[in-house]
Amino acid sequence: MDTDRKWGRELKWWVSSFAALLASLLIFSLIKAVLSLATISVSDLAIAGITDPYGGAIGDAVVWSYSALLVYWAFLFAAALSFRLLVPTFAGVEPRKVAVIVTTLPVALGAQLVGQDLPNTIFFAGVGVLWALAMPLPKKTLLSDDPILGGAIIGLAFGALAGLVLTEFAIAWCAVRLLRGKTIEVTAAAICAALIPALFTVTQLPHASLSANAVYVMGEVLILGCLALIGFVRWMVVVDDDPEDESEDDEAVEAARS
Repeated sequence: MDTDRKWGRELKWWVSSFAALLASLLIFSLIKAVLSLATISVSDLAIAGITDPYGGAIGDAVVWSYSALLVYWAFLFAAALSFRLLVPTFAGVEPRKVAVIVTTLPVALGAQLVGQDLPNTIFFAGVGVLWALAMPLPKKTLLSDDPILGGAIIGLAFGALAGLVLTEFAIAWCAVRLLRGKTIEVTAAAICAALIPALFTVTQLPHASLSANAVYVMGEVLILGCLALIGFVRWMVVVDDDPEDESEDDEAVEAARS
């Protein structure tokens, strides 16, 4: 039983770290999209035949997250493994300082080796820093300490998987967590999960006629908005969000055994 519990806790940490990576990649992909839109001219858009630059930028942002995972997967795994092994090793040092160093170096090194471009390396170094700050400490999960931050990261992770994972999974996850009383966590997760679908919907509104897919996405955004509103109202009435601290559960089990 102890071995199963340790493996389960370890698996949850790796899943949480992957979700934090997806959220970090999504944030930087949106930054990249904004910079791209800010530097491209109307004449360049006309020459390229692009009629929906904003919708295209959002699509490119999501695709960039996938491509970054595929291209730099080995370096990203090395960064996560360094975090997991070295942060507990330097127990006398501030954990987040160690985390930033051991996570950023492999990511930046991978960007430099693959891209051979200094701005790209600096950009991915920023991804590494944000990921190091978002990752839970070893033996913790995203939901162990701060339900708002953890919910936001999970919601952004769902947004980063838009196109691969249906938004219905985010809706189902929020609904289940809401039934379990995780109100403010659901509010943060639903808002962040609706970010990419909402941006897509906004880009489609200027068009004369909305496609069936756009109408469907609008419905998903409305559902996520309702879940966020319900969670927030319930949180205002009854604060029932408790951090999921697995270490406390393990201590309780050990105390019962003794």
